[in-house]
Amino acid sequence: LVSYRQLLDAYRAGAEIEEIPLLALRAGHSMHVTACGIFGYALMSSASPQDAIDFATKYQSILGPGVESGYRREGDQIVWTLEPFMTKDPTDPVYRFAIEYHLAISSNLLRDAIDPACTFREIQVSYARPANADHYESFIGCPTRFEQRIDQMNMSGHWLDHRLPLSNPITNALVKDICDQELLRVFSSA
Repeated sequence: LVSYRQLLDAYRAGAEIEEIPLLALRAGHSMHVTACGIFGYALMSSASPQDAIDFATKYQSILGPGVESGYRREGDQIVWTLEPFMTKDPTDPVYRFAIEYHLAISSNLLRDAIDPACTFREIQVSYARPANADHYESFIGCPTRFEQRIDQMNMSGHWLDHRLPLSNPITNALVKDICDQELLRVFSSA
């Protein structure tokens, strides 16, 4: 179990490494559902995309992403709001590192758990356009708008009707029980 202090130290160190361009995007892009352990099994075995999204939102602390996210339906789209909890300052490099890492992981988990064609429609971030902005779409799979008032990911709501090929109610119930125990450990050690 990684503490929030350790996570902050890792993000701070990552944000300071200039020799490896796109580090947060590359690191997040390398994470797939199979690298998420029991969390990944729960996503893959969910009854529907809605259940997978509900699970990911409830249990996000298990992965320790450095970003709290919540979602809502807005017409025909799903909107996730993002809020790094290590810093609230969009000019802080740790803020951008946390958001970039979260965006890349989230885009991979959507494709892995729901469908390879499932992507976000648009990303909005509150920080200024970074030097690596031209690479965002290749890692995240959609356009990104910078200097917005809020950090969010937007996805078409039609994916909620998509059938999950690995849905399995028995596996899902078992791994959710384990995740409940893990969530208790996370919050009791915080």
